[in-house]
Amino acid sequence: MSDLCAQRRCNIWALDKLRASMAAGTPSRADLEPPEVPEVSYVFTLGLVAAGVLAAAQGGALIVLGILLIAAGGFVAVGLKSQVDEARAARAEWEASRWCVACDRRLPPGWRPPTEAA
Repeated sequence: MSDLCAQRRCNIWALDKLRASMAAGTPSRADLEPPEVPEVSYVFTLGLVAAGVLAAAQGGALIVLGILLIAAGGFVAVGLKSQVDEARAARAEWEASRWCVACDRRLPPGWRPPTEAA
């Protein structure tokens, strides 16, 4: 942290507002890109589960295959959900972060300038 932040003379901006104020071709603007939250489709996982149910309903040795397909669909769905949750958390942190123009650095969410001594 620079002395400017400690003296509360810095210019603090929200990342989204700072990025919006920059020209489109500015290299710094690319550095301030928000993390993307992927669009996830659970069609593949639902297909695995449906195929597992159909295989298990056939009976015999296909019951084991059906159970494996259902489990695979569940694991894939959990993996996709965790990736989306991590991306959403990173996006929320980005939205709550601030940028100190004087220090030229990102400040963590909830950062407050130090209080002046009495």
